[in-house]
Amino acid sequence: MASAAITRSSYFPGTLTVAPASLTVIPADATRVYGDANPMLTGSIVGGRNGDGFAVKYSTLATPPSPVGRYDIKAILAQGPILGNYAVTYRTGTLAVSRATLTVTAADASQVYGAPVPAFTARFTGFKNGETLVTSGVTGRPSLTTLATADSAPGCYKISAASGTLGAATTPSPLAAAPSPCSP
Repeated sequence: MASAAITRSSYFPGTLTVAPASLTVIPADATRVYGDANPMLTGSIVGGRNGDGFAVKYSTLATPPSPVGRYDIKAILAQGPILGNYAVTYRTGTLAVSRATLTVTAADASQVYGAPVPAFTARFTGFKNGETLVTSGVTGRPSLTTLATADSAPGCYKISAASGTLGAATTPSPLAAAPSPCSP
């Protein structure tokens, strides 16, 4: 069988299209307590190639006086020629701001044997952002109780604090009761 001899060749160039690589920027979710500073916001980048490095800035609109709730965390990449190699997708993270703890401490009191138990008062601590009981939105009264009665023998009786009718619109909610110490 005779082989065909190639006497003439033609070559035609092809086209290689290089598409941008996918790059996803994902802010990490974070938490903080009302009145505290925002934590350091971080995240991750998925899809980088060839050892490319990226400068990322994460931010949120939440500030220490922002009310309890959820706030978006957004990311932005620093612009540069390397970004032209990527199709960038930005995701959104969440900063969850939780309620601060308000501590109620029963104030020490005294009564004379046979006299009625006096009305108790309390001291509040844990307010944030320069707030006070008057400006914080906290309403109601704590429950302040003792086992002592008018007929109780002279001695030291603990005054206990509980949440009672305390409520809060935007600020401290959990109640840490600090009973008044009984010192002989």
